[in-house]
Amino acid sequence: MGKSGPKLSEAKAEKVRKAIRALIKENKDLQAAVNAQRKASKAKDNKAKLRSAISKVVVRNPLLQQAAKGIFNKMK
Repeated sequence: MGKSGPKLSEAKAEKVRKAIRALIKENKDLQAAVNAQRKASKAKDNKAKLRSAISKVVVRNPLLQQAAKGIFNKMK
């Protein structure tokens, strides 16, 4: 079953990902959380590990979630 919500083109999705990564890199606590999630991941592909870790951190952190929504809304 797919996820509901608006569909983004790959170019726009990549821009959103880059903006979120920049926010995470600025905050050492968020970066530590992403690194811990990457180490705990069982995926074999490094990109898959990174995407999964970032999405988990975004979902679990309300401030980062609001920032991600703001970035997403600017992209529309």
